[in-house]
Amino acid sequence: MSTSLLTTLLLVAVQSASTATKPTTSPERIAVVSFGRSPEIQRVAAESTARQRALGPQILTNAAIRELLAGTDTGRQADPESLRLLLKKARELEARFAVDAANALRRRVVDAFDRDPRPSGEILTLAANAAFDSAAAFFVDGRQKEAERHAQEASRRFPNWQSDPRIHSPSVRRFFAAQRRAFNHKTSGKLTVRVIAEAEAEVFADGRILGTLPPNTAKFFNLPLGDYRLWARIGSTVSFPLPVKIGDDPANATINLRLGRCLSLRPHIRHRCNDIPFTDTLEELRRALGADKLIAITAAPGGVAFAVEVFTVFSGPRSPTRELKGPSVLAIDPALPQTPHWAWNAVPFGGGQLSQGRIGAGLTWAFTQGAMLAWHLFAAQRRARLVSGSDQALLDSAIKQQNISAGLFYTTLAGGIIEAFVNRPAIKAQPPARLRR
Repeated sequence: MSTSLLTTLLLVAVQSASTATKPTTSPERIAVVSFGRSPEIQRVAAESTARQRALGPQILTNAAIRELLAGTDTGRQADPESLRLLLKKARELEARFAVDAANALRRRVVDAFDRDPRPSGEILTLAANAAFDSAAAFFVDGRQKEAERHAQEASRRFPNWQSDPRIHSPSVRRFFAAQRRAFNHKTSGKLTVRVIAEAEAEVFADGRILGTLPPNTAKFFNLPLGDYRLWARIGSTVSFPLPVKIGDDPANATINLRLGRCLSLRPHIRHRCNDIPFTDTLEELRRALGADKLIAITAAPGGVAFAVEVFTVFSGPRSPTRELKGPSVLAIDPALPQTPHWAWNAVPFGGGQLSQGRIGAGLTWAFTQGAMLAWHLFAAQRRARLVSGSDQALLDSAIKQQNISAGLFYTTLAGGIIEAFVNRPAIKAQPPARLRR
């Protein structure tokens, strides 16, 4: 083998080794959150998303953020009245021996519970009733295997449910008790839960009450194997649901109750805490999403028209940034034109239009109202001269002319004022591309 060939093989081997040992870095994760649905907010959010995506990082938009926080992007609040009607209809179908059709309606009730990001106690009870009623329907229909599977799944998700003797027969209640005993002997897994909150919180797994946790403290629980949604609650404040799978390996879950208190996900993402700075909530959200950077686009404060604010928070010690963006900014710079006082719109003879800089309209209204006033004064003076005269026909004509001219004068007077209020133009401010605040 020649020396040149040996040299080439050696270089290839060294290059392959260096490539294999070169550390790989995961792509940067950036969240772009739009707080609102106005066209300007959506436009700036789309521009920010496109600009960040061009740089190559992983981008999280509102849909992905809702799915990460609540387990689904299609979640919506369940209506208890409609769920009660579904259960009533299911019982009517079961009475006509249409078991599968009845249980399909009950499945819709449980699905509504699964889609609800913050189900109430009433929704939970209706879902538990639907789950156990399905098992009872299969049992009464003689489908033992399906009945056992549904009963044990219902016992896993809703262990605190109690059967109603008015609905379920003694044989059905004995069946439920036997399935709970069989289910309790099944394998369980470990779950470590930590709640980020300001006070002690109750923790739930579906319809199961796990217990209470002190703030920012981890606690171990044993749960039957399966999929759950976890919640934490302090009074009326409920966290977003956190999906978790309990398997053979220990599972860990961190529930952020602060985000549940300060963020609403439907119909759009919005901040609803007045006692916590917006940037603090954004930092909590960035950490919860595991993002390296979070860009938040929200409506600008008062005094700004068609403008939005863009906040950016970073991982590490870098301070958040804040920008004002939009095509039209008002009452920010004293040099920008200011709106005349609204009272100027009530000045007659074109005064309202002239105060708005509408010279043509102002002169037109001034001429029209002036002409009507001159006609009215002429008619009034003519009538005064004929009061003591003897010609009644001329006097009636003068009175009629005075009334008509008065009506037209006051009509044009009111019309000019109304037109000034209705058609006052918007201020054409200079549109800065970017203002730092």
